[in-house]
Amino acid sequence: MSELIEALKEEHASMRALLDLIEREVERDGPPDYGLLHEIMVYCRTYPDQFHHPKEDLIYRAICRHDPRATPAIDDLQAEHEELAIASGEFAQMVEEAAANGKPPRSFREVALAFVAQYRRHIAKEDAEFFPSALQILSPEEWQDISAQVQDPGDPLFYSTAADRLQALLAREIDRPARST
Repeated sequence: MSELIEALKEEHASMRALLDLIEREVERDGPPDYGLLHEIMVYCRTYPDQFHHPKEDLIYRAICRHDPRATPAIDDLQAEHEELAIASGEFAQMVEEAAANGKPPRSFREVALAFVAQYRRHIAKEDAEFFPSALQILSPEEWQDISAQVQDPGDPLFYSTAADRLQALLAREIDRPARST
C-alpha cells in the first residue's frame, strides 16, 4: 500500500477522534470546553485545509489523468474540501463568539453537529471509494511522483507547542467521565 495513503488514513483517524471530541463537548451537560473546541478548530483550519487536502488533491489529479470519467466524482470531492474549509471557518468563528460571550448561541449545537456530520461523511467517502480506487489505478512511479510534490511539515497533532497543548486537552478529555444522557 502507498505510504501516502497510509499517512492519509492515519490523519483521517486523528480527525475522527477530534470530531468525536467536538460531538462529546456539545452533547455534554453544561457549557462546552471552549478552550478544547478552540484548539481543535485551530487544528482544523490549519493542517487539513493547508496540507492534508492538498495531498489528496494531487492524487485526485493523477486519477483524472488515468480516467477522465472520474473527473465529476473528483470535482465533487474537491468541492467538499472547499465546503469543509468554509464550515471550519464558520464553526471556529462561532466557538470564538461563544467563548467571548460566555455562552453559545442557540444554533451552536446544531452547527457543531452538522460540521461533525459533514466531515465524517467526507472522510467515509474518501476511505471507502477514493483511497481504494487510487491504490488500484496509480503505479508505484506515480506514487513516487506524487510523494515528491507533497509539501507537508508533518501533522501538528504529533509535534510542536500547539500539539503539546492539544494533546494535554485530549488526555484530559479521555480521563473526563462520560456525559450523562
